[in-house]
Amino acid sequence: MSISVSVRSVVVAVLSALAMVGSTHCAMASTKSATPFASQRALTATLNASSMSQTLPNDLSPRLQDVSADWTKTGGCLMSYDASGALSAWPGPTKCARGDVKSAKTVVLFGDSQAWMWEPAFDALGTSMGYRVVVIARASCEVADLPLYDYHSATSSTNCTSFRTAALREIVLLRPSAVVVADLRPLWPESMNQRPISNGSYLEALAKTVAILRTASPNVVLLGQHPIVPEDPTACLSAHPTATRGCGISLARAIPYFADLTYASVAAVTGAHFHSPMSWFCGSNFCPALAGTTPIYTNRYHITRTFALRLVPLLKQLLVADHVF
Repeated sequence: MSISVSVRSVVVAVLSALAMVGSTHCAMASTKSATPFASQRALTATLNASSMSQTLPNDLSPRLQDVSADWTKTGGCLMSYDASGALSAWPGPTKCARGDVKSAKTVVLFGDSQAWMWEPAFDALGTSMGYRVVVIARASCEVADLPLYDYHSATSSTNCTSFRTAALREIVLLRPSAVVVADLRPLWPESMNQRPISNGSYLEALAKTVAILRTASPNVVLLGQHPIVPEDPTACLSAHPTATRGCGISLARAIPYFADLTYASVAAVTGAHFHSPMSWFCGSNFCPALAGTTPIYTNRYHITRTFALRLVPLLKQLLVADHVF
């Protein structure tokens, strides 16, 4: 499972070049607010309008008091961060299947809780497109193949490594037609002894994981992350109902979350696909906390189930183009 010398060489070359240039649902959204965006143009127009507005809409759906619950119940399929590293706590591919669960065609959704937040959209897509979607995810565990220091516990960090190894083994056995990866890459990753990890080292570690995934399926998609807003958006909107723009983030501050070259570089090295979802969260010059009457974030690090479902047509367009569905 080690990355080949040729891949390692390409990683270095890419870095040098870049340096120069079903489930149980909490369905609380109204039919109106849950209407999917038919096009990127429609979404951009909504985001631009929300960026200009300062007043909290009266018909928010979900309501602010319900936003924290606008999240699909995991049923154990999103393994908790303090679970053991093995997959013994994972309910398995049958219970963690979404979409058309009887289909012979399988897509794997793999990553941390960022992967799980896309579960509602993949459930809908799998059902409509005739694919079984198997979710293998563990909270707060990066996909990149290296132990990272975190502020939970060193034991849990070690468990992440064990989980990743077991998950990759399971994905290879599933022989999926495609694997979609989503996780939250730390802006400043640190090793277990709290030393900064260079972008090159992180790139190599992620490339190693993606190379293994491509032995399970030739079609691997890396889905980029959304911006991390400065403070909890629900608390902010509650405290500032007449100044909602302050609960979003400027495009300039958001760009580092989208302009990170790690995923794009790994895609170039390994033959995977990479997509930045910047246009799903930001208008022309601002990234608001609302999309019309829909709260975008259930907390700083995840989007609401309602907003994920509104993005289904755009996600479908992207994944069909990549031959995932």
